[in-house]
Amino acid sequence: AKIINDLERQQRKFSLSVVGFFLITIMGMFFCVLFLGDIISLIKSNTVFNNTLFLGVALYYIPENNYSIHASYISIGNELPFVKSLVFTSLLRILLLFLGTYILRLGLWGIVFAGIISDYVYIIWKWPSVALKQLQLTPLQLIKVGFSELYRLFFGGRLQKAKGF
Repeated sequence: AKIINDLERQQRKFSLSVVGFFLITIMGMFFCVLFLGDIISLIKSNTVFNNTLFLGVALYYIPENNYSIHASYISIGNELPFVKSLVFTSLLRILLLFLGTYILRLGLWGIVFAGIISDYVYIIWKWPSVALKQLQLTPLQLIKVGFSELYRLFFGGRLQKAKGF
């Protein structure tokens, strides 16, 4: 769709992938929070499932992968404008990992916070906004189109187009 410059198809497919990612991830998180501790107990593992740590990691995982989906869309156009910001983010993450784990002694939370803080500074919001601008979509339109495509995929119909779209 990008090669033949079919913007509407790009919007539909991309929106479906983003909405699908969020729905599958959120359902998986709920499953883990509700049942994973019991499943671990059933198999008599000594591992303890920590819901709080799991949700902290999810706060990092969801935006990180959302950024990754948007960056992948940008790179399909044979451009990689995010490389410099990734280098900066990686260096900041290393510094924050050292600070969080060795100086503040936060353990696993130090690793989680290093990822969250380093990514939220720039890449989490910047590259999704660039991709949406290329797609000529607002975040709300992306959600509406994504759910419409999801409905079409499962029920064969199409919801009404988003207003002004």
